[in-house]
This record gives sequence, structure tokens and C-alpha cells, in this order.
Amino acid sequence: QGGYVHFRYKVPGHQWTAPVILTTWSGIGAPQIHSDAEGHLNLAFEQSPGTPVMGRNLPRGVKLSALSQVITIPEDMHKPTLSFDYTLTGALQATEGLSATLVGEGFAFSLPVSDETTDWQRIWADVSPWAGETVTLTLAASVRELQSNLQVSLDDISLGSWLTPLPTAVTPIKLTPYASVVITVTGSNFLEGAQVVIDDLLLDSTWVSATEITATMPATLALGGHLLRVVNPGGQTGYAPQVLVVGEAVYIPVLLKSSPWVQ
Repeated sequence: QGGYVHFRYKVPGHQWTAPVILTTWSGIGAPQIHSDAEGHLNLAFEQSPGTPVMGRNLPRGVKLSALSQVITIPEDMHKPTLSFDYTLTGALQATEGLSATLVGEGFAFSLPVSDETTDWQRIWADVSPWAGETVTLTLAASVRELQSNLQVSLDDISLGSWLTPLPTAVTPIKLTPYASVVITVTGSNFLEGAQVVIDDLLLDSTWVSATEITATMPATLALGGHLLRVVNPGGQTGYAPQVLVVGEAVYIPVLLKSSPWVQ
């Protein structure tokens, strides 16, 4: 009777996509979809049962691409973190783009991927809840329109320990000049033995917990603003979001007297 040829696909860990109409069909010969070596789709019709004849090439923008890798997350790894870099261009709809999923026994977790970007973006996710388990990571680029020319680039896909300290606050943030003061740095992922550095000066630091370090500021610290950072034992560094200030900023108004010959 004829009709239409529809196309849909299923990425591991996801539901089937909505059908997309590829072309009309006369009803003669069963339609078949083939993928070439580059992942481009081609539509063929059977001339006789089991003997396909190429009917037409679908637009070169129609692509289906997915990468999957089975990985075992070490049970004793410190804060196991999954990360990768990506760029994404050419999406025609909000539903098109890159998806990243982690699937294991009894769970499925989607990594947040940002909107279209020509600049390299880094995505990371804490996978500590699944330490000791074997999971499947799937990165899939998908399109919904035949005219799409989706381009996704991936780099530096890795699973490793999160070792970078993340200071978020310093108390007090303003210091009295020429006085030795103990400051408290709070944040996350401070490893035992972490130290506080102000500018290039290593401070006398005390590790309290993974979220707190105290340090003694010298009385000789110069007036003005200073960059503060936390350094973990392995050398990984994280900067505080605010500049530590010694003294007060004073704004003095300047009055200019015009010369009599200046109009």
C-alpha cells in the first residue's frame, strides 16, 4: 500500500527517540537503513527478498554516534571523579546534542552537559556513590532533524581521584595592619597535610578537617590585597574566591584649580 519510511534509534540507557520521516515509500521492496564506515545513513529498498538496492543517500548531516566503555570504579579511590572535555556545534533543536550517562545495576545517572559551545568545556561528576561497582559510561551524540550538522568533539575522558582543594571562604577576610592573626579557611577536599599560602609565603598552617584549615598571618604582611591559596600534599592548588585585605582602602578626593588662561 505504500506510505512513509520512518527512522528512530535507541542509545544505551535511553528510551527510543521519536520517529523521523525519511521519505515516501511506494510499497515495493522492504526499506532498509545502512550505515557506512563514517556513520552516515543510507536508505535502500529490497529488489528481491534479501537483495537490497540503494535507493537514496540521506543527508550527510544524519549521524548516529555513541561510545560506551565498561569501567570498574576502585573501592578505595579517594573521591573518584569522572571528567571529560567537549565542544558542541550545529544543533538545530534543544533535544539535540551530547548526552553522558552512567549505568549500573539498579541505577542510571546523567551527567550535566551544557548548551552549544565552540569553546572547550570541562564536565566532571562525583561517582563516589558507586565506588567498587562496575558501570557503563555512554557518550552519545544524537540528532532529531535530517538537516542537522551536529559536531561533537571529546578529549581527556578520565576517571581518577579528585585531589584539588576548593577553598570557599576566609575568616576574617580583612586584617588589622602589623598584627599577627589566625585565619580560618573553609571549603572542601582539604587533604591531611594541606597548607595555606598567601602570595608566595607559606604560612604556619594547621589541618583541622577536610573542610577547614587554620593559619597564622605574620605581622609583617604588607598593606593591600593578597591572593590566598590552599595547597594539598600532592601540589594541587585551589585559590580562595576573595582577596584577603590588610588595612582599609581610603579614597582621597583631589581638587584641581583651573589656571586663569584655561577657558
